[in-house]
Amino acid sequence: MNKIVNKFKNMDSNNKIVMKNTIMAFFVKGGALAISLLSTPAFIKYFNNYTLLGVWYTMLSILIWFLNFDLGIGNGIRNNLTIAIAKHDKEEARFVISSGFFSSFIVTLILTFLGILLLKNLNLNSIFNISKEIINPESLFISALFIFLAIMLRFLLTSVSAIFYALQKSAINNLLALCVSVLQLLFILFFRFNTYEKSLIFLSIAYFIFSNLPILIGGLVIFKTILKDCKPSFAYINTSYIKKVLSIGNANKLRVLTTMKSDI
Repeated sequence: MNKIVNKFKNMDSNNKIVMKNTIMAFFVKGGALAISLLSTPAFIKYFNNYTLLGVWYTMLSILIWFLNFDLGIGNGIRNNLTIAIAKHDKEEARFVISSGFFSSFIVTLILTFLGILLLKNLNLNSIFNISKEIINPESLFISALFIFLAIMLRFLLTSVSAIFYALQKSAINNLLALCVSVLQLLFILFFRFNTYEKSLIFLSIAYFIFSNLPILIGGLVIFKTILKDCKPSFAYINTSYIKKVLSIGNANKLRVLTTMKSDI
């Protein structure tokens, strides 16, 4: 044990960060696996209807799939912010963060508007192959709307996740994801409703809250502590930085980061 401790002490700062993230990720992912095993029977008991359970998982799968299309904003923020942090340039970091949040907000606003229009004109009962006797179209629409809004808000908060990655605190993102799973599990364990409509709608509302609350709190904490001098501001929204955030990123600049300290 002493050899392991001494070996850890002799590591450079970058290797220590990697080691800490790896150890934390191991325990967090172990917890996530346990929550996943508990969630499946809990969901079955909550809905008490396999068709409705299938609709819930299908809606989540389709909408979460859209998160993969963030136009590279998350990676753009991560890459450019990493460079600013490595250079200890707080002003540049603030430009990147502010411009990144603004870009995410505009994209989210457009997608939300188009998504709501699309949802209003879709026959969701037909798409999910579920009869109106099990759940009426209005309730299915409300549920789909809350899930969609949850995903859109999560899309906006992708900037926060990118910031944690840029700070080399990837394990925090895993921890926040675990918190989401725990909160959702607690909801389906302790709440029951007397109709399928209420069960689906209230779970969708809970998902809207719980899927974004941990990362929202994490963002507020990071801007109150480590990045207190880099809070997003309208005054720091800059066209050139928006272009940088929306670009693929500069791999050549990123190569220098392996030899530069990550503290801002």
